Amino acid sequence: MFFQDVLQCQLEDLDRCLKETRKALWLSEERLQGKVTELSAAEADLLAAARDREEAEARCKRAEGRNRQKEEERNRYAVVITVEPG
Repeated sequence: MFFQDVLQCQLEDLDRCLKETRKALWLSEERLQGKVTELSAAEADLLAAARDREEAEARCKRAEGRNRQKEEERNRYAVVITVEPG
């Protein structure tokens, strides 16, 4: 009978330990899922910011090209007047 009592106590201890471990695992999974959600949102923000930056750079390059073309047109039709003394 003594050994059965000892074994029963050990089983109860193991059961308690298992429950605590499962609870800790569940809490860790919850925290990890929260981090995954947080990181996913941050990734989406970064991707949107990168896309916005690429679009802004493309607009700048197009504007520079238009400005360069206008300058070339102005220079093509520019009249140079020189005045010679005398």
